[in-house]
Amino acid sequence: MNVRHTSAPLFVISIALLILSGCGTTGRDWKQAKAENTIPAYTHFLAEHPSGVHVDEAKAAIDDLDWLSAKAKDTYADYDKYLTTYPAGKHAGEAKAALQAIEDATYTPLEAPCGARVAEMESTFFGKPSGELVSFECENKQGRTVNLGLKSKKLQDGKIETQDFGIIIMNGAGEGYEIQAGQMRKLQSFLGLDANGSQSTAKPN
Repeated sequence: MNVRHTSAPLFVISIALLILSGCGTTGRDWKQAKAENTIPAYTHFLAEHPSGVHVDEAKAAIDDLDWLSAKAKDTYADYDKYLTTYPAGKHAGEAKAALQAIEDATYTPLEAPCGARVAEMESTFFGKPSGELVSFECENKQGRTVNLGLKSKKLQDGKIETQDFGIIIMNGAGEGYEIQAGQMRKLQSFLGLDANGSQSTAKPN
């Protein structure tokens, strides 16, 4: 009568052995992935073990490696790519700060019809004008002149400080202007211009 029950313990033992075998494989594969410490190695581990232990660690390791790669290249495109891939990643805050730093340090030609009105402008030996600003105006999409609003009327070393659009740099008398990349987009939107809709190289009035 007891013969019917002898298979149950064997079945339980078999299941236990399978579980232990799986755990052993996971542990071995994880050690190998960590030893290689590459994105392909961690990606392969996740493909083989999509759930269970070490999954979060593997994803975090990939995040770290992608961030280190972005930092090593140190370009706007690579930081932006990291943020697109990991909008809530471990290093999202650092990536945003790096992007902002690049924008703040990058000046591009101001390709909109703008001009500074300067009283008694003087230029240094290197062509950086100084003087007293009267106004800084741009023409919007409708062709109307818009005063950008000066934060300071002091023009020194060609720097025009506006209230809402950051610092605009005058390259030299009649040679156009430059503006921070991030502020450029804001100004273009204010004037009704898109990135490709600017009309002409800025010239001082």
